[in-house]
Amino acid sequence: MQTLLELITTGYTAGVDWFMQIPSVYLYLFLALYMAVEGVTVILPREALLLVYGLLIIKGKLSFWATLFFAELGTTFGALTLYVLALHFEQVIEEKILGRFFTKKDVAKAEKVFRQKGAIAVFVSQILPGLRTLISIPAGTFNMPIVRFAVLTYMGALLWDSVLLYAIKLAGGNIVIVKQWLSLYSEVVLLVVAVLLLGLGVFIYRKRFLGVKPKSGR
Repeated sequence: MQTLLELITTGYTAGVDWFMQIPSVYLYLFLALYMAVEGVTVILPREALLLVYGLLIIKGKLSFWATLFFAELGTTFGALTLYVLALHFEQVIEEKILGRFFTKKDVAKAEKVFRQKGAIAVFVSQILPGLRTLISIPAGTFNMPIVRFAVLTYMGALLWDSVLLYAIKLAGGNIVIVKQWLSLYSEVVLLVVAVLLLGLGVFIYRKRFLGVKPKSGR
């Protein structure tokens, strides 16, 4: 019987062979559409598709820079879509969602912190699946300037995708090696997300159920 790794390798190889039959322009458009959808959902892993596209680049089917351009174009469009929705429903999000777990003072404090550190959060979140989608919500809710948000999203995604595509090239298209790297990356991401969710859960529990107030400096 085939091992899981062999099945994955076979799947990607078959995927690349199938994609090779499609005109390049359609591949670029599909990439942009996929990234746009990924920008408003948390269920589509961009890394999986970029692995296939990295192999297509190695085979000479696609251009490295054109692939990055269309990937980030789709990513930014998707992020802006969620951003605009959050901006439009700002009051609903603050009162009906955040208001269920946090006081108005907490929300105001979070908005102040986001205005100060939000740029770093938007940029860095592009390497974290799920968070790179969800970051659009506070950015829209707390009115981060739209041009600033778009540029930070584009540049953060560009940096991460460049690293990923270059790693595929560095590995010579060896799917086994790349999958090992992505596996390690996934473990780190899960750890980071788990720590963040645990911290948020503890904070909400202490504030909502124990009534613990944050310490104030004298």
